[in-house]
Amino acid sequence: MPRHKRAALRRAASCAAALGLLAGAVIAMVLIGSAAAGGSHVAGHAGRHDPAVAERYGLPADLHGRLDRARVLNHNPLYALPRLDGFGCRASAIADGDAASMATFLGRFTDCLDRSWHAGFTRLGLAYTRPERVFWNRPGRGPCGDFPVAGASAIYCPINGGVYIGTRDIVKGSAGAPGAMYGVYARVLAHEYSHHVQDQAGILRFAWRLRDSSPTGAANEITRRVELQAQCLAGVYFGVTRHTFPMTGAQWAKVLADSRTRGEDRTPEQERDHGSGANYAGWLARGYTAAHPGVCDTWSVPASAVS
Repeated sequence: MPRHKRAALRRAASCAAALGLLAGAVIAMVLIGSAAAGGSHVAGHAGRHDPAVAERYGLPADLHGRLDRARVLNHNPLYALPRLDGFGCRASAIADGDAASMATFLGRFTDCLDRSWHAGFTRLGLAYTRPERVFWNRPGRGPCGDFPVAGASAIYCPINGGVYIGTRDIVKGSAGAPGAMYGVYARVLAHEYSHHVQDQAGILRFAWRLRDSSPTGAANEITRRVELQAQCLAGVYFGVTRHTFPMTGAQWAKVLADSRTRGEDRTPEQERDHGSGANYAGWLARGYTAAHPGVCDTWSVPASAVS
């Protein structure tokens, strides 16, 4: 991970810890960088064990990875959702070079994601809080620190459950893809939104506790499982809206190609925190083909499937 991103993530974690908003819970900042930078990067910080926080989030009292890993990660209730309802979501047009139209696109797509995932969690009898959304076109500051962060176009901040995307930065981070290839931009948002879904399901916090107590190689594998699951969940949504969004063959081919370029094929496997291009695109395609979250259990597959 580039030095400037490590520094930004450390700053975000320190800020969160100082605020005490998620003491004892996972504190993570998720960044999507440009394709040229090798894709997205994630880092996290977890505080000490706090039974009150465990109770607040409905997680097991012992969060050191010894108890209930199977319930939270391998057999999460989220996987029992047979199919997500897309409610006929349709993308709005993006005018090239127009930040306002990008903001409108992102806003309407987030509305779609809100409706679908809220309905899905409700069907499972689970509570769901919609994420905060900030689509910036000028610098600002949130609970996880300043934005934009150099080399990043999108951020998920679990402190406030916020999805942050730069309306111009996302274009730069996607190699200037034309607005007509809206699927590329939708994928960035859907990936970040999927981190919120993981957070609401208890997966993100539990995974980051395991990561925080693991040696580097194992910690990076945990991070890859988190990231590739987010890719899969994004694919699920596109799978159920392929005909209305629409996700045409040309759009989907561009989305997969873009995802492959964000892989870490030139990074030694033990240092990868997002996975190879084949896996980064492959888990997206897995969710798209099946169109239900049950195929997105990245915690039960062998390490080779998340390399």
